[in-house]
Amino acid sequence: MRNKRKPSVVIKKYGKILKWENYIKEHYSNKHLVYFNLGLGTGLQPVDLQKLKWADIR
Repeated sequence: MRNKRKPSVVIKKYGKILKWENYIKEHYSNKHLVYFNLGLGTGLQPVDLQKLKWADIR
């Protein structure tokens, strides 16, 4: 049996995004933070972001 995906939820509170960003800063590398910010700032799909190389972003 296949797992059903849950629909995306719109983030309505800016503070929630800041909490996620701070969590990533504390627990993950800068690459993860850049990925997070590009996803929010550009609206690109994760599939498109995964095609980018770290050298392309620098």
